[in-house]
Amino acid sequence: MDYFKQIQDELSNSWVGDIPGAQVTVQKTIDSFVINITNTTGQAKKIALIPAFFNTGRPAIPAATTFLVPMNGGGSHSAGSIAPRMLYDDITEIARFEPVDAVIADGLGGVVFQTTTATEHVKVSAQQFSVADFLNFIKNVPSAVKSIVVTANDQSVFESTLKVQKVSPFNSEGSYIITLNDFLNTTQLIDKKVEIDTVSKYGKALQLDNQTLLVYNMPGTVNGVANVSVSFKFNLERRFNIAEMNMAATINDLVKK
Repeated sequence: MDYFKQIQDELSNSWVGDIPGAQVTVQKTIDSFVINITNTTGQAKKIALIPAFFNTGRPAIPAATTFLVPMNGGGSHSAGSIAPRMLYDDITEIARFEPVDAVIADGLGGVVFQTTTATEHVKVSAQQFSVADFLNFIKNVPSAVKSIVVTANDQSVFESTLKVQKVSPFNSEGSYIITLNDFLNTTQLIDKKVEIDTVSKYGKALQLDNQTLLVYNMPGTVNGVANVSVSFKFNLERRFNIAEMNMAATINDLVKK
């Protein structure tokens, strides 16, 4: 029917159903969002991959800074000022609930954790979008993860865990631990990659939202350096049941376009 095709075109997605009263399922698969993490401290670090609702913001420049430009003949004049720049790598509020060493962020030079030695740090980078964009999306658009793919520079990095918690200011809904080694297929050719399918393992998809605190206990023991790429794969679905919803007006409007 033409109006079903019109709905399909309007939403730029696919549909299932061919008669009025059928359930129409609109599904769009989002490309993976990849986070790269490097740990050069030589020690395990707990890194919050999803910080729930906790505030991680801090000013990188404590106050508005005024820039003065020298003038010929002496003196100077103001060339304006810039507002404080915010960074989102403060773990203070998260650590009150769950001890962590760092939270993923668009840090200065990518650094989100630094020891007193310049070469010992945890660095984070993202592909396509910034880390802030990804976390803002999760907070505003709760999304079920199809799977999490972790790629590492050494198989020993998989001797680690992800801790999943649902938190709120009022209570905690409990937590569970994902052991990466459980997903390492001994028959696979690539021994530095695991794909975590939470539906198959735990019977439910991992929901990322502003109540999800996801902490990665990352090793740092591979010759003092551990590199991982964490890829989140999403399937977002929108469902419409024409029998239960009064779609007549909407369909008529679409057909008239």
